[in-house]
Amino acid sequence: MADDRLAGRAVVLMKHLAAAYATEVLREFGMWPTWPPDAHVELGAIGRVEDDSFRVEGHLSDFGIDVDAQQSDTSTDTVYASDGTVVVSTQTGVTMPVDDLIGLLDADLDIRFERKNGFFVLLTDCAMLQIRNLLDVAESVTRLQAMGRWNDDWHVVTAARVARSGVIAVGRRRGASISLSVAGGIAAGTPSVEPRATFTVNRARSLGLQMVSAGGLTPLVTLRKLASAHPQPVLRRDDVEQPGRPGGTHAILVEVAAAARQA
Repeated sequence: MADDRLAGRAVVLMKHLAAAYATEVLREFGMWPTWPPDAHVELGAIGRVEDDSFRVEGHLSDFGIDVDAQQSDTSTDTVYASDGTVVVSTQTGVTMPVDDLIGLLDADLDIRFERKNGFFVLLTDCAMLQIRNLLDVAESVTRLQAMGRWNDDWHVVTAARVARSGVIAVGRRRGASISLSVAGGIAAGTPSVEPRATFTVNRARSLGLQMVSAGGLTPLVTLRKLASAHPQPVLRRDDVEQPGRPGGTHAILVEVAAAARQA
């Protein structure tokens, strides 16, 4: 019985973290974060947004719809920290602005969260992957909808920010922290001759989420509800609702493709 209560509290905690993470990342990047952050989501994936998470239920290829993927020619490293997150170089003891992490070579960092649900996100070799033939895909989806073969609640991953590796940490309470060693370089602009960064966690305290990955990541995606007889304008990041407000965060997560046409 006690184990069931502990499991129930853990589920509630993760839902709360997912909601807070989704709201903040949407505002900063204008894209929907995958949850958990190391989940791999393919371009053209189909699913629903439930409990502030995108649940994959299939792929456009399941309906015979081909996806022509296009990747950006350049890649960059991306770093973001929420308000109240302090980054200190353990070699010098100096507090560093987050933007100064770009261009950093071989360093040890202490990251402290001065508020509950603080976030730190560092992604390497980020490139944008998107559907080139979106008009054709939207028309195919609209035809499926007219035939009754498409669920009106489905959303499609039409773009994804892919990363070679990354670190994502969420502080469960004020005073949470993580200590990292960075080997190699965090690049500004297109990666050049510097060795690419790899990360090691030395210690962590009171984290709600800790992810260090050296594999391919899709931490950010664009979701569009392509089947619509009345296309709506693309939502702005300023339109993001707070969890708990009428409609919930999921009410504003969907960008409706302007390409969708009446059946």
